[in-house]
Amino acid sequence: MSLRTKVLQGGFYLALRQGLGMLIGVGGVLVLTRTIGPQAYGIYAGVLGVYAYLHSLSQWGIGVYLIRREGEIKEEAYHQAFTFLLVLGGMFTVLAWFAAPLLESWVRLPTFTSVARTVFLGLLLNLLSLPALARLERGLQYRQVAMIELLGQITFYLIALPLAFSGFGMWAPVAGWWAQQTFICGLYYRASRYRPRLYWNHNLFREMVGYGLSYSASIWVWQLRTLVNPVIVGRFGGAEMVGYVALTIRMVETLSFVKSATWRLSIAVLAKLQGDVKRLTQAITEGMQLQILALGPILVVFGWAAPWLVPLLFGPQCSRSWRFTRLLRSATWPTRCLIFTRRHYTCCVIILMSLLFILSTLFSLQVRPICWYHDWVWLDMVGLRSLRY
Repeated sequence: MSLRTKVLQGGFYLALRQGLGMLIGVGGVLVLTRTIGPQAYGIYAGVLGVYAYLHSLSQWGIGVYLIRREGEIKEEAYHQAFTFLLVLGGMFTVLAWFAAPLLESWVRLPTFTSVARTVFLGLLLNLLSLPALARLERGLQYRQVAMIELLGQITFYLIALPLAFSGFGMWAPVAGWWAQQTFICGLYYRASRYRPRLYWNHNLFREMVGYGLSYSASIWVWQLRTLVNPVIVGRFGGAEMVGYVALTIRMVETLSFVKSATWRLSIAVLAKLQGDVKRLTQAITEGMQLQILALGPILVVFGWAAPWLVPLLFGPQCSRSWRFTRLLRSATWPTRCLIFTRRHYTCCVIILMSLLFILSTLFSLQVRPICWYHDWVWLDMVGLRSLRY
């Protein structure tokens, strides 16, 4: 089977998974938010925002190294990655556990520490699933990956919704999240047939960390923007406002399911073309065109219908979080490509991402709450425009 056929099949399965996940996610978050309320959802979303950055920070690009490394990759590389992630995950989990009360004193969200510590304990589990996931993605086995993730999403709502109806509040999605992560981790290892063991090779470790950090450095700065909602909006706007912003971002990202699929697929596919500049450029160009054609109609229709549709589905209290849906729609059109992660571009990307994070924070510190919605719009629009160059 040719690489092009594998890519098309992988893209189809990922897009199908994201499309079905969109339907499940929209319906699920609708019921969940209306059941537990925006304040409880805001606390959960704030904790998950901090966790998302912590997860990105603690990966050190190890998964990307396993996927994008040229040539054959031996079993020892997966064992080395597993061992290093075990050590790294343990360290970050302990640090996050003790840092949770300090975060709560800043964000001023009630019960933040207890919820955060419960979620932070899942960091090690997620990190240890990376070698198995990388093995599947390196082999372009996206049919299995898509099925596992879709079943994981269904597991989340099968656990979270009954607990929400039973009055568990913010703990309902936390329990659903834990069930989802445990289920997905187990299936990754079963599907990849990877059996981990402890292994350490200093030369392999240096190669792995050197490659991973060249990719991760800019990502760490870029992902700082995920902290703006829980850390800045949470402190000055409260849990309810965090819930509104998180709900807005969640819905737009859910509708942009093709973008998520092509982003993940590009990590594995572009690695196989990195020695051929012509084919690499052609693949990026075709991907951008197909993504715009697929996403454009969906986001345009939703952008115009959201001011009437969202209050009808989520209640009138959510209407103010959708005043800028049309701008959010526009900001999500362009494609973000992994073409700047080569070593000699890293410093430029870090500088750009740092400037974008500073802009994000400054916008979020505006007095009027409506500026928090402007933040996500203009940050993405400026950032995506800049990445063209």
